[in-house]
Amino acid sequence: MSLANWKTSSKRTYEDGLILKYWQAHGDLVFTEVPVGRDGPRQWPEGARPRRIDGVRIVSSEVEKAPSAIVAFSKSRDAIRFEQTILGAEVEVLEVKRSLDRVVLGQVIIGADLLEIEYAPSKIDQVVICEVGDPVLETVCDRRGIKVWMPPKR
Repeated sequence: MSLANWKTSSKRTYEDGLILKYWQAHGDLVFTEVPVGRDGPRQWPEGARPRRIDGVRIVSSEVEKAPSAIVAFSKSRDAIRFEQTILGAEVEVLEVKRSLDRVVLGQVIIGADLLEIEYAPSKIDQVVICEVGDPVLETVCDRRGIKVWMPPKR
């Protein structure tokens, strides 16, 4: 498990800490701050804005079985590898907030759609990583197939 191509501990945000806990529980290769929209590989119309997905976890890939790592996405270093690895892969779109709310639900839904349009993985699961749940929104997530993951309480 490697953090060599991710943020140093002093640069990590609260949300980065939640991604780290998720990765420690599930492993695999996670790219953080993945560009979609204007900064992604697809040509979007004039006026399209760049967007970033908090994380994309590569669950399985036909191209490579990558080592378990978190990688801060760098367009110059990772764009080609990411495109090749994700094509036909099974992935998770990860969106992170301290509390489960409607904003993060919109982010995970839109992030999954944009990832599908730009990169064509074979399967996309949607995951919200948060520390505080909401019973009403958790019911909505269950109905829509959105996984809500909260780190275990100690």
